[in-house]
Amino acid sequence: MKEIIYIYDALCGWCYGFSPVVKQLKAQYGQQFAFSVRSGGMVTGERVEPLARKAAYIKGAMPRVEEVTGVKFGEPFLHGPLASPTYVSDSTPPAVALAAFRSFALDQAVEFAHEVQRAFYHEGKDLHAEKTYTEIAQRLAGVDEAAFLARYRDPLYRIQAEDEFMEVQGWGVQSFPTLLYFNGQQLFLLAQGYAPLANLDEVMQKILRQEVAV
Repeated sequence: MKEIIYIYDALCGWCYGFSPVVKQLKAQYGQQFAFSVRSGGMVTGERVEPLARKAAYIKGAMPRVEEVTGVKFGEPFLHGPLASPTYVSDSTPPAVALAAFRSFALDQAVEFAHEVQRAFYHEGKDLHAEKTYTEIAQRLAGVDEAAFLARYRDPLYRIQAEDEFMEVQGWGVQSFPTLLYFNGQQLFLLAQGYAPLANLDEVMQKILRQEVAV
């Protein structure tokens, strides 16, 4: 089946603004295309550090993200993770959680990614806390807490997440969000950075009518 691949990072503010668009796109075209999510690994290795070091940059970027995308950064985020001198920014825990969740409900990966970002940027939840993910998995797909934690803690899913980072790098993706189309043989770029639903809807219609060379 033809596939739309959403490459995001849970710590990417523009992805927070774009995830609702991808969710809407899936609602409209989920019958014609498979939708999947890959974690990009934006904050890994030497880039893992206290979020406070990026606080000034994030605060400066937030008004533009809100204006362009319509999302809102919640007070619990502003006064929680963003204000904490010790909260560590690390893309790996949410990527492992996504890998584990896909093993239960592959068809709801887009929704899981959306809810993880909402939990962080709107509700101020801790992305290092297992409970953040078990609550979402339970709510979305009825996944039992113990069953989810068994897989989240299994080294296999960390390996999957790290392999995913390398896969995304191998595709040449260097910024998030990125939206790709896979026609069964080749990958094509649909969007790099935020794109409104109307623009993507137009592209999707052209693909369905075979009016574009993809």
